Amino acid sequence: MITIYRAKRILTMNPARPEATHVAVRDGRILGAGRLDELSGWGEHRLDDRFADKVLMPGLVEGHSHLFEGAVWAYVYVGYHERMDPDGRVWPGATSIEAVVERLREAEQRLADPALPVVGWGLDPIYFGAERVSRADLDRVSTERPVGVMHASFHILNANSRALERSARWAAASLFRARSSLADAAAALRLARTACPMLITVASTSSPAN
Repeated sequence: MITIYRAKRILTMNPARPEATHVAVRDGRILGAGRLDELSGWGEHRLDDRFADKVLMPGLVEGHSHLFEGAVWAYVYVGYHERMDPDGRVWPGATSIEAVVERLREAEQRLADPALPVVGWGLDPIYFGAERVSRADLDRVSTERPVGVMHASFHILNANSRALERSARWAAASLFRARSSLADAAAALRLARTACPMLITVASTSSPAN
């Protein structure tokens, strides 16, 4: 038996017909999406209104395909190896800490809005031997803007002094608002650590001057 589901809106992901109102399904497989009168041509069916007030769209199975890379190209690539962006431009690798700083500086100079941060990605310090990108290095990019550089693993982010200063203020404000109880304060601190992208592990020495 064919079931035709009605929905408030169906996003088909098909540029030739981006939206529909109904979708026909038989034995777990989609037969088509369109208007009810069009889909009725598949034969005997029952109409199901359970999604009548919902928006439907195809599911996405992410098989570790690095789909996320399409988004991070909105920021500055500072990886060690050359890499092609979605527009076909090949970016040379930043093969030294100086090269990383210089590329971030160039990006900083292109930002007209003084409130915007400089965000880099792809940093892989294993190629720099014993050297590490420090807070002082990123302060050379800017002392006014927050600067953050995500590692190639996407598990660690280096930040400059301005970013850390703003993060500390955000966390302090969260703790102050949650001062009613110790449990609430602990919860606020956990939230600050996870929700604020600049509260991070910084690959630098613990010296305040660094």
